[in-house]
Amino acid sequence: MRVEEIEERTIYGITTRTKNLDEMNPQTAKIGSIWQKFDETVDVDYKGGERVYGVYYNYESDANGKFDVLAGYETS
Repeated sequence: MRVEEIEERTIYGITTRTKNLDEMNPQTAKIGSIWQKFDETVDVDYKGGERVYGVYYNYESDANGKFDVLAGYETS
């Protein structure tokens, strides 16, 4: 994993709220399904410079708490 500090950007996409325990169970996991929905509904223009981002934010507490996930893209 590479951590990189970047300038502020506006990212458009699909979000969900989840927690690590839920992601370990296929019946309650949400992250995979938002990426699938993103792939099916968003036509990303990679050649035109659009980039895809996975953003994790709004952490409730520690590794056991809930957090938000965004599967999104930034237009150039």
